[in-house]
Amino acid sequence: MRKPSAVLAAAVAASFLVSSCFSVQRVELPEPDLRGALNVRGVVLGEGEQSERFEFSEVHETRWTESSLVVSGVVHAPGTPEHGQTTAVTFPLDDISEVLVSEVDGTRSSIIVAGVIMGASIIISFLVTGQSQSGVPIGSVR
Repeated sequence: MRKPSAVLAAAVAASFLVSSCFSVQRVELPEPDLRGALNVRGVVLGEGEQSERFEFSEVHETRWTESSLVVSGVVHAPGTPEHGQTTAVTFPLDDISEVLVSEVDGTRSSIIVAGVIMGASIIISFLVTGQSQSGVPIGSVR
């Protein structure tokens, strides 16, 4: 059986680290000049207990007009027939109370977790490949 390289193991670990630092935040509907910079993941329609949350697991395109927001992507609605379907939905701006946006969450705890995971992946990659230096098996003394 062929063993994976250390670079492959580090790349896989890095992808988990990057994805774990992202979070979805709720923000008020921004002013028109700020809308293009948002990484939109969905919207919240209505206020309070009557609000409805529309979230997308993948967003392919967002388009802001003067009166609406058009989101094209994969719907995230577990337990419904729409879950996992690619669709384009138009939301009137008058109905939107908040916008769901993806943000990088670089807090101290996420940095510590990233370091622990990266360190563990480096140790595991050395164990899986069986070498710590070129031609020197782990556990042998030089």
